[in-house]
Formats: sequence, C-alpha cells, structure tokens
Amino acid sequence: MKYWSQWPSGTTKYNKHTIVRHLLRSQNSSRVNEIENHFKQLTGHPVLLFSSARNALYSLAEALELNRKNEIYIPPYSALCLYECFGRSLNISTHFLNQEIVLINHKWGTIQKSICDLVNQFVIEDSCDAYLTPGSDLFPNGGQVQLVSLPKILGTISGGLLLFKSQDDALYVKLRDIQKSQKPSSRLILKKWVYYKSKMRFQDDWEQLEFKRKGINWLESLLILNVLPDYAKNLRTVDERLEAISKLVGVRLNHPSYSGPVAILKTENGKFDENLQFSESIIRKYHLDLSFTNGEKKQYSEVLIFPIHLGISDSVFAINLKWLEKEAKKLGALQLIN
Repeated sequence: MKYWSQWPSGTTKYNKHTIVRHLLRSQNSSRVNEIENHFKQLTGHPVLLFSSARNALYSLAEALELNRKNEIYIPPYSALCLYECFGRSLNISTHFLNQEIVLINHKWGTIQKSICDLVNQFVIEDSCDAYLTPGSDLFPNGGQVQLVSLPKILGTISGGLLLFKSQDDALYVKLRDIQKSQKPSSRLILKKWVYYKSKMRFQDDWEQLEFKRKGINWLESLLILNVLPDYAKNLRTVDERLEAISKLVGVRLNHPSYSGPVAILKTENGKFDENLQFSESIIRKYHLDLSFTNGEKKQYSEVLIFPIHLGISDSVFAINLKWLEKEAKKLGALQLIN
C-alpha cells in the first residue's frame, strides 16, 4: 500500500537551529557519540549506534565470528530481515532447545520471557519494535545484547542501537572497532530518499546495501539529532494514539505507558473473519507467536496490527482510526495485548 512508503514523520520536521549548530560545531563521529550518550543516560547501559538494526545484527554476527558450523534459533513468524541477517553467515533453526545462539523476538513491543534456563546460550534480545523509557525492562532474559530500531521510535530513516550490560564487555570493545571501521554510504541514504519520496520500489536494493558494513553518515546523524529532543513528546503521542484506539473499541488500559510501535488487537478465539476488508487503512492481520513465553508448542494467535509509531503521520493514523470505527462492530469483543 502507498502509505507504507511515506517519508517518515521524524525527517520532515526540521529544527534549523539544531541542524546548523551540529553541522558547524561537530564532526560526524562526535554526533554519533552524542546519540549514543543520550540513550546511555536514558537506559543506564552502554550503547553502539549502527546505520540500521539490520547492519547491527550483521556486525554482531561478524564480531562473534559465526559461520556455517553455527546455528541460531529464530522464533517462527519473525520478520524476514532476521533470516536475511543471519542466513548470510550461519544456519537458521526454529527448534529452541540445545541451540548455542538464541534470538528472542519481543515482537511489536511484547515482552517474551523464557521458561527455560539460558545460562549456556548466547542470547540476543530483539526489541526492534520497542521504545526505550526510563526504567525499561531491559535484558528480561539475561541476554548479552539488546537491539532497538530508531525509525520506530524517532520516525527517522536510519539508526539501530545495540545495548550492552557493561562497557568492559569484550564483545562491546570488538563491535566498537567494527563500527569505527565501517565507511558511511551516501549511496545508501540516497536510495532511501528516492524510495520514500518517489514511492519507487528501491527497498530491496538499499536493504542489500545495509549488510555491507556501511556506517552511518553525516546526514543521517544530523537527522537523528534533529528529532532527539522530541523523544519524550513522541512517547506521549504514541500513548495518546493508543488511548484513542482503546476508547473506540471499549478496552480499558491496564498499563501506564505503552512500549511498542503498534496496538495489538485480538479476539477471544484468536481468529478474525477471512473476508475482513482493509480498504485504504494500513491495519493488517498477522500471526503473533505466543509459544515462547508459555512453553507450549505452536500456540499462535491472529492479531490486528494497528501502527501508532512516529513513522505514521497524523493523517494516516486518522484513516486507520476511521476504518476501525467502521469495522469495530463486526470484529466483536477485542482484547488489547501490551
């Protein structure tokens, strides 16, 4: 749908003073450090900034020196980019037990906690779809690293964060060296720009570039710093959008602050009408894997994914809300998964 290829909201609101100040007074490397320090202070954990979450995972695989002798567990119904990231270096498995590397996908901001002992595994906490807030429940499974995507929480076109438990961690030091060796790519951001502005389908092309050790460039760091002061405001916007949805469907919120980029709606029986029409909305029907947390095999639920993140403009959100208002009676009693 055309709405997926809109220019993210965080890069259309320019603060000229902020951009000029950073452009004249700082180099790209110092801007990267400033972004990292912002999230370090927010979370209390060391942070490394990469050009994207995909690039961060690919760099992680390189730092761990993974190859075809290794296997990684990735939960079923995970995003295609996870299979692309690790499929280039090692083997993928959807069998959880006895895997040396385990990726736990906190999909759409849902916190997944393993009931199994993960002491002997290298655990990657994939929180690409989650906001970082003071007091966030980081490393809920004792993982060695945690991953966050900046486009989801800032509305930018670039940026992926890797969080670590300690700056003395040997893996942190090794990844820092890999990060510094990555050369920024103007070609990469140009392809993203053309993709969003003209709606031309260059996405597959620039996604391939992200796996080739491309660092974050001067324009990308400027665009991130441009919207960083609005981070708290962005969180309030997400909460307000979630509140609007909850009022419409009659679901009472039991949590003070939402932690994901989408509202997740499901029915009591976990199924929706196959003939449900979405028209111009970008609400979509997906499967959410519930097997990991409760330990039961193949327990999936059909859910409606309602985007509320800052990559979605107010006008597109209004279109989605209008669709939900129209279809709410047909959907029956809905539950809101946080």
